[in-house]
Amino acid sequence: MIRAEGPPILKLQDIPEELLFMILCWVEDLDLQTGLNVSRLLRRLSSDIILVKHLLRRNSSRLEARLYTGNPQRPSREDLVTLNIIKGPTREHMRRILATGGYLGSPTLRALLEARKGLENWSRKRNLTKRIEARLNIQQLSERNVIPREALPKSSTTHGAQRTVIQPTLLPKVMLLRKALTRNALNKALTRRMKSEDWEASDLNQMHRIIAPTSSLAPKLAKTAFELNQRLRNRNASEGFKKRAKLEALQETKILPEIHIAALICPNIRSKINIFEHGGLPSPPASPPRK
Repeated sequence: MIRAEGPPILKLQDIPEELLFMILCWVEDLDLQTGLNVSRLLRRLSSDIILVKHLLRRNSSRLEARLYTGNPQRPSREDLVTLNIIKGPTREHMRRILATGGYLGSPTLRALLEARKGLENWSRKRNLTKRIEARLNIQQLSERNVIPREALPKSSTTHGAQRTVIQPTLLPKVMLLRKALTRNALNKALTRRMKSEDWEASDLNQMHRIIAPTSSLAPKLAKTAFELNQRLRNRNASEGFKKRAKLEALQETKILPEIHIAALICPNIRSKINIFEHGGLPSPPASPPRK
């Protein structure tokens, strides 16, 4: 018996998720609710918040009709309990209360819920404490090559936060000691200060004498006095440079020979001068005198 081969069957898992997501953008919101029960892949894609907002924005009129018509599609209290939106001791206990027509927000249920939370927290802390106590110390972790030996502390002593504890009878002595340290620091600062003789001979004193008489008149006068003092110093320096003897005059009076003048102007030429003087090499031709 020969079986005829038909067209290949395309499975839902073989379709790319991008293509499925694009197809779901064009379906109706009712079909999207149906697709939740088809497969896990469609359930994951259909529950995407961006896709749901897109469909609700596109079908806003239908959404308003569902909310405000006589048969709105709202979740019941059983659905809210199943989704863990309405919290309580246990879901089975809350379903029994709903079946008998009881109230889910009674003080008894609230007390049971708080007791359940406290019991869960206590159990969680207990398990965490047991795991912390059962874990290996740092030496055992180093022996098992979990952490390098260089990470081990050099001393086994543990250091905690320091606390300053002073006996009440020692408090006055501590205050006197602090005052003595302050006086000692002040005395050291006074011994390091400039003496009066050094202050009189320093440039700061001269500047103070120039600026102090004018500082009370106007702020600009102090700046003007400082500039005048600088100009006076520059003028005295330029006049001193003009009065000094020139190289030609020193050469004519034979105070400085020509070789020493060259060495004075350029100290690096000293080795070459020694070669010309003691090495027997011919000296360079003399330059013609300047007119």
